[in-house]
Amino acid sequence: MNDLLEPQSHHASRKITNPDFFARVFMVAASLLLAVGEAGAASKTWSGAGADDYWGTGGNWGGTAPSSWDTLTFSGANRKANTNDIPSLSIGSVTFSSAGWRIASTNQITKTNDFIYNVSGTNVWAVDTILTLTGTPASKFTANNYPNRLEIVGQLSGPGAITKTAGANGKGSLFLACPTNTFTGQPNLGTGQIDATKFAPKGSPSSFGQGTANIIIGSTGSGYPTTFNYVGSESDTDRVIDLYTRDGATVFFNNNSPDNASLTFNAGWQARGYNKDGFLVAGGSSTGTNAINGPLKQIQVSGDSMRNVTFTMNGPGTWVLNGAGSLTGETIVNSGVFVLGPT
Repeated sequence: MNDLLEPQSHHASRKITNPDFFARVFMVAASLLLAVGEAGAASKTWSGAGADDYWGTGGNWGGTAPSSWDTLTFSGANRKANTNDIPSLSIGSVTFSSAGWRIASTNQITKTNDFIYNVSGTNVWAVDTILTLTGTPASKFTANNYPNRLEIVGQLSGPGAITKTAGANGKGSLFLACPTNTFTGQPNLGTGQIDATKFAPKGSPSSFGQGTANIIIGSTGSGYPTTFNYVGSESDTDRVIDLYTRDGATVFFNNNSPDNASLTFNAGWQARGYNKDGFLVAGGSSTGTNAINGPLKQIQVSGDSMRNVTFTMNGPGTWVLNGAGSLTGETIVNSGVFVLGPT
């Protein structure tokens, strides 16, 4: 007998008891609502011509305040420090076309598309944001040409992931300032500069969310260098750090903790060098001890020719390798202390 059906009488209706059925109906309904919402989205540009600094004031947007699914552009020079006061707002992409913005909010915002930052200078997103994009593409954070800088100060939550754009459009800087992000998607941090304040074990809040997937840092196919700067206090993680050095790229991994904090990587680092020799440089200004307790190993990506990855250490800190090492390139110690523990 079908377990979805429970016979009642000759004229009885069918009773649905399988909870998966309701889940499927909910997902279909949610998808339809998303499609309808996005189809009706408008593009809003901040003018700052209203009587206050709030998003709900229509005069700041040329007459009408944003509604859900709209895409937002911040340009001009008026009221660059402004605040979202619209409850339950879901927005599409956000574009900063001038520098010096600081966006705050009295409510969480649901983010359904990308952050795009395409001018010189620094902009700050101090909004608690729910990320909904999962898989590929995730919510992209684009910061063109250094020293362009996008600072994410608000807490990032939700099932979504973040991707820092790689290549020529990703050579600027992204600062993951919040140490208690709880998003669960996989961080994929491409080229340019990335600053972060907190590592943590799987399932615990950190700059990289509270997921369990590897943290990807570096170029997956552009050849541009990546600089990662740790600027927080002492922390550790059992998440694997994936370091991509494709097409001759260099990944600079710096512990620049102002507290001279130590970092511990219990699951190790994986270097992925292919097509051209790659370079991994560990250093920073912290005098703390950085321990890689898991393996420091090299992995070949399917379909690509594996090349050498050279590991270089710069001081003044200490780097301890307690796990097995399998890099095929040289190990170079320019300064600081490098300790090869038992393997």
